[in-house]
Amino acid sequence: MFEARKWLSDHIEAAKEITDATWEVVAGFALLWFLFEERLCGTDANRKILENIAQAFGKGPLTGPMNAAYAFWSNRYCTGRTTNTRFDELFAEPSGKSDTAAILLDPNAAPERRFFAMLMIVYRLRNNLFHGTKEIRNLNDQVEILGTGSRTLAAVMEHFGVN
Repeated sequence: MFEARKWLSDHIEAAKEITDATWEVVAGFALLWFLFEERLCGTDANRKILENIAQAFGKGPLTGPMNAAYAFWSNRYCTGRTTNTRFDELFAEPSGKSDTAAILLDPNAAPERRFFAMLMIVYRLRNNLFHGTKEIRNLNDQVEILGTGSRTLAAVMEHFGVN
């Protein structure tokens, strides 16, 4: 069996510093994204599909894990009554940026809007991870973020009964 971890460590100097926890969270996030996109997005996640998923969520309350994830994202990407540099870095491309910012900054945002904001944040994490804006030497600093992204995806799939 090919050992990607060994190959990376042998060929990419920064890969030697990746911790076991980082390997675990990156693999978990990748697998959860794969399932989420396959089962809920028709294999093609995009802003419109995420909006449709949020509408299908409806007006019901967020679950405990969803509320915890939303609080994490709000605390990470908002400073006072504005979004911060981390938010700007996450949304290097403008698609969904203004809508997500407005939701995070609205303390009275409806549950389905909060649900949409979480989906957009995890989508941006996915894009940044899989399309290269994350640097391998910084992956150890991403464990909490990718772990929360994984929990967000799991909570969404639990809500929709994905097995």
